[in-house]
Amino acid sequence: MGTERCESCGSDATSDDDVVSVQRVYLVAPPDGTVASAQVTVLDDIEAWCFVCRTMYPHEPVTAE
Repeated sequence: MGTERCESCGSDATSDDDVVSVQRVYLVAPPDGTVASAQVTVLDDIEAWCFVCRTMYPHEPVTAE
C-alpha cells in the first residue's frame, strides 16, 4: 500500500481506494442565484482527489473507457 497525495487539499492518503482521478467542476450561478440555471464548466485536467474533497467539492469521476 503506497501513499498518494490529494491534489486538491494536499493531504496524504494511505489507501489506494481513497485517492481517485477526477475532473474539477466549476458552477457559476446567475445573478438571480438560481442553481437550476447555473453554468457548468468541467476542466480538462485530471487530478487525484481524496474522499473528503470528493464529498465537499463538485467534480466528475474519471472512468476507464
